[in-house]
Amino acid sequence: AQQAPSATQAESDRPDHIRTLLSTAERHFLARGYQKASLDEIGEEARVGRGTLYRHFGAKAGLFDATLRAMAQRIAQAAAPQEIPEGDARIVLPPFLERAADHLTSPESIALHRAAIEESRRAPELALAIYEMVRQPWADALAVWLQRNSQLCADDAQWCALQTLTLATLGNRPFASGQIMDASSRQEAARRAAAILRGGFLDALTDEAAQRPAT
Repeated sequence: AQQAPSATQAESDRPDHIRTLLSTAERHFLARGYQKASLDEIGEEARVGRGTLYRHFGAKAGLFDATLRAMAQRIAQAAAPQEIPEGDARIVLPPFLERAADHLTSPESIALHRAAIEESRRAPELALAIYEMVRQPWADALAVWLQRNSQLCADDAQWCALQTLTLATLGNRPFASGQIMDASSRQEAARRAAAILRGGFLDALTDEAAQRPAT
């Protein structure tokens, strides 16, 4: 079986009929899931024969893999995070993390994650790739800031960045539940994630205690 096209292949580099096939497959996989989606229905709607499908993607699993990777690439390219300015982490990090959470828990991103999670037992490498691809632009920008400003994460800034982004999206809760984070949830999650990144859980608890009204 042939391998699926590279996830980094530009959309404009694909032939028109393959782009049509992938967009059609995306609708079917997101609406019905991998197991219930029909290759015959996808091919008929996209006007692509089984021979073309198998030549390019090998089988249903290859089409699913390529479809989700193309979707993840599209979401990642739309991120465009701004550089985090110098300054107090308590001030400069939460707005960045709020923007990241807003992007990462968009309806399109949640739908992508749910599709990957649903098939994670069958395709764990794909689920991990999706997780990393959509977060990469945000993680890269945060890692650059960490390398300049944090001795704690200087040796593994990328790992720290990914963990912080996970905290800012409340772990996998939005993806498991399908619920989009509202503005207040993003704000609170970003504040806690920044506090935990700065000094660990103790620092986060200290911040919370300081904000409680005196009794």
